[in-house]
Amino acid sequence: MSGKTEFFQNSIILISFFAVIMDLSFRKIFNFFTIPAALLGFIYSIFNLGAEGGLQSILGMLSGLILFGGLFGFKVLGGGDVKLLMVFGAWGGYRYVLDVALLSILLGGFISILTLIFNRKFLNFSKKMLSFLISILIKELLVQWPKIDSSQTIPFGLPMAVAAIWVMLKNPFHGMGFGSLF
Repeated sequence: MSGKTEFFQNSIILISFFAVIMDLSFRKIFNFFTIPAALLGFIYSIFNLGAEGGLQSILGMLSGLILFGGLFGFKVLGGGDVKLLMVFGAWGGYRYVLDVALLSILLGGFISILTLIFNRKFLNFSKKMLSFLISILIKELLVQWPKIDSSQTIPFGLPMAVAAIWVMLKNPFHGMGFGSLF
């Protein structure tokens, strides 16, 4: 393993570790962490790949902002989650961040379903989602937006960190014959 690869992997693991600790402890991923981490990722990319690396880093950050910024707007994710994805984009570029985003959504959904089942709220949640979907499909009905129970939310930094490490070490989408999905 080259020194560059090892440094990249160690950086992603450390960023993931500290983000999870923050998110589990405070339910926030703070700017004092994300801003320097993104800046270091940008510098690392330029140092390793020159102007092309800088461009990939910027595209990665913008991809993270576009992908999760809308979810932040709908209050599905917090601002720290969006910035954490941007950090991963700064380090790994847009292809890496797109795979991390997709895998983190899949992992987050799985963890959320397990949480709902464990807390015996899955049936109630399913009924609300069914009402919402029916209200969207039938024009004559008013849309019944589901209300988010903040006591049932998960810190999204955890599935995102797991996804970042998983994609970095052995991208699961490659094993399915997809290559990078994007």
